[in-house]
Amino acid sequence: MKRGTIIAYGGNGRPPAILPTFRFDCSYRPPWVEIYLRQLARLGFAVPDALHGGVYRRYSGDLTEVGKGEILAWTSA
Repeated sequence: MKRGTIIAYGGNGRPPAILPTFRFDCSYRPPWVEIYLRQLARLGFAVPDALHGGVYRRYSGDLTEVGKGEILAWTSA
């Protein structure tokens, strides 16, 4: 992964297993994710209500490349 963002939603409310080439940075709620979720719902995608809460664990990587990508792993609050 050279750059970009992957958002991972697990089915059990816990973060998914992350490759060791990604490093945990912090837990937070990026404001732009809520905008994306609302837009997806407007376009007809099923967006569970639970996703409008919770936090995201941010992982930086891929450290096998230049480390400009990120994974946001959703967890229930």
